[in-house]
Amino acid sequence: HIPVLSSTQIETFFPTQYSDETHIAVCSVCLDDFGLCQKIRLLKCCHYFHVPCIDPWLYTNTTCPTCRMEI
Repeated sequence: HIPVLSSTQIETFFPTQYSDETHIAVCSVCLDDFGLCQKIRLLKCCHYFHVPCIDPWLYTNTTCPTCRMEI
C-alpha cells in the first residue's frame, strides 16, 4: 500500500510538546489524556493528536480524523 502522505509531508505538521498552555486535554484518536512533555502534532485545522496516533492515519488519509478537513 502506497502512503497517501509522505513522511516529509507529515513532518510539516510539526510535533510539539504538550503543555498546560495548549488547552487541549484529550487525543481524539485514542481518547487518552495528553501528558506533560508528550509529543503531539497540530494539524492545519487546529486539532491536536499524539504523534503515534495520528501518523498512521496520515499515511492512509488526507483528512483530519476529527473534522474531516482536507490536509
